[in-house]
Formats: sequence, C-alpha cells, structure tokens
Amino acid sequence: RKLFAIMDRSACDVPLEQMAMVTFKTERERASFSVREMTHLLNGGKKNTEARELCERLVERDPDLNVGIHAFFDSSRAEQYAKTMRQIMRVVEIRRTISDQDPSVNDMLTRTMDAYDRSAGMRMYVHETLFRETIWSQGTPEQWAKWRGPISRYEVLGCYAMTELGHSSHLPGLETTATWDIHTDQFIIHSPTLTATKWWIGMAGQTATHTLVLAQLVIDGKSVGLHWFIVPLRDRSTGAPAGR
Repeated sequence: RKLFAIMDRSACDVPLEQMAMVTFKTERERASFSVREMTHLLNGGKKNTEARELCERLVERDPDLNVGIHAFFDSSRAEQYAKTMRQIMRVVEIRRTISDQDPSVNDMLTRTMDAYDRSAGMRMYVHETLFRETIWSQGTPEQWAKWRGPISRYEVLGCYAMTELGHSSHLPGLETTATWDIHTDQFIIHSPTLTATKWWIGMAGQTATHTLVLAQLVIDGKSVGLHWFIVPLRDRSTGAPAGR
C-alpha cells in the first residue's frame, strides 16, 4: 500500500524515469538481505560486478555508445544503421584497449551493450555466438584456427543462414542444397524452390561479409545429410558483393 502511494505521488511531480529510481531505491532500503551481496551473486561474483559497473560507466560516458533513447525515434533507418555499426566498432576498439588488462571486461561489455541497445547487442550476438560458436563447435581444429582471429578482431562479420521460408527451424525439412562439384573442386549452394529461401537472416542484407549456411550435402547425386558451409557474401575490404 505504501509503495503504491509513493508511485502515485511521484507520478504527479516527476518524470517516469525519476519515479522508477525512487521506487527502486525505496525497495532496496526495505530488503532484509544485503543488496550488494545479491548483486554479486546475480553477476557471478564480486569481480564480475566490478567489471559490469566499469562497462556501464564506459557506455554512459562514451558519446559513440551512449546515443540516448530519442535517437531511435528521431532517426531515419539509414541513420540508425550507421549508429549501430558505429557502436559495434567502438566496442571492438575498447576491447583492444582494455582486454589485456582484464579479459572479463570483454564479456561484460557485450552484456552491457545488449542491455542498453538491443540493435547493437543482437548484431554482436549473431556474429560472436551464432557465427563464431558454430565454427568452433562444428568445424575442424584447422578451420577454427583459421577463423578465430579474424572473427574476434571483426575483420570479418558473420551471420547465420539456417532458417528457411517454408520450414522455419524444422531442420529435416530444409531444402537448400550444397552439391559437391568434382570438376571445379567446389560446393554449389542452391535454394531450388521459393520455400527453400533462406529467411530472417540478420545482417545478410547489408552488412555481413560471410554467412554460415546449413544445407543438404549432395555427393554423386545422393544426399548425405545436413552440413554447415562458410559462404562469402561481401569483400572484406570494400563491402562489394562476393563474386563481382
């Protein structure tokens, strides 16, 4: 009852964000446990809490990262795209500066950006988790050794082409094929029908230099099951479509 009274009075006098801060502060003061210790527990330890708070200060004070909530509503799509890519490149720059001092900051900086700006956070997730971790878990040691550095340094930017228009994530139904051509020593990636179209592939349209394609491997006219293929989309240096 007392909490609602505080909220009602605050709503008349202060902006919503200040009302929220008043409410949070009041509830923390009423807690029967140490709020600080609970924070350490949720973050996985005191060191992680300190790393997270450092990253929150970095985001708050950096003009390339802290663009303000109104930037989304007041910007064109092209401006939003440029803002997001600027944020990602700034995160990469900060990592290069401080990662040697405290490697735990890398992970916390990603988490902080995800909480602050889902657009930047989601693109980093696609590249660093879907793209990178699939190569790590499904590729050979030689492939991982080749791609690990460029991925971590954002020399390449990856996306994840699993979902198809007609099958969503029903993997046995995927229609895209990767046919081994013995004469050219290449795999020919092909979506033979409309329903085989790779769909909802974030960053494929404008940004990613490479994608991971999940396709039915065909050898000597026979399908031998689903396999992953690293497919170039754009030139690393110019951004021009691959093959042009």
